[in-house]
Amino acid sequence: MDNINASSKQKATNDLISSVEISDLLSNCFLGDAEYILEVDRNNDDSYTFAFDRVRTISFTALSKNDAMSIIPTGSYWSYFLGWRDIFGVPIPTDNPEWLVLGIETALKHETRGAYLYLKALFLPLPLNDSILQKIEDFVNGLSYSVESKKIDRFNVAELRFRGSTVLDTSSKSISEYGFIESWIIHQACRRYKKGEILTFRTLAMKESQLSLRGKPHIIGKIKCISQSSAFQD
Repeated sequence: MDNINASSKQKATNDLISSVEISDLLSNCFLGDAEYILEVDRNNDDSYTFAFDRVRTISFTALSKNDAMSIIPTGSYWSYFLGWRDIFGVPIPTDNPEWLVLGIETALKHETRGAYLYLKALFLPLPLNDSILQKIEDFVNGLSYSVESKKIDRFNVAELRFRGSTVLDTSSKSISEYGFIESWIIHQACRRYKKGEILTFRTLAMKESQLSLRGKPHIIGKIKCISQSSAFQD
């Protein structure tokens, strides 16, 4: 499953890169360095498929399937997230992480009803080397929109500087309006990774549980119109 279903492949407007292009960009940038790959999709029988594969052996310690599957958000209602996506970096296990998971999760329109979750994640062994750090920079530079730091709330900038974590709660109405925040989050995470810090970033939390990090360093985006919906708590 290298690509999202053909029926769901739609180019984004305003020169923004689409979710399917981000999925491909993730593979192009990181598949050569990943030890595992996880993909959640639907098959021709209209059932969810969970493909978890070890693509090469790099580290001495094997990743457990339970730890890998822990990044998949639970829930059955996804229509509210159509048009949005979460690009994420998650260290696992939670304590003494040995892997950084880079991926994308989004909601795709079902052919006959509602929407369903699509997720692709690549597992990179820690510590990150200089080559991977450069690829993260290349990845975010390939997202086709610029970082407009002047539009980032100064409270979030100060909170990140002094506390090492922040949650950006915005009222953006579309991904094109939200794009500069998405890009800023990934850039800030990359700066932390270059300092040897391993934190969680999510460009958009799609479930309330993704905000519960028990004091771990994080940079997370949150959209008011989604976080106030029942789908966010599902």
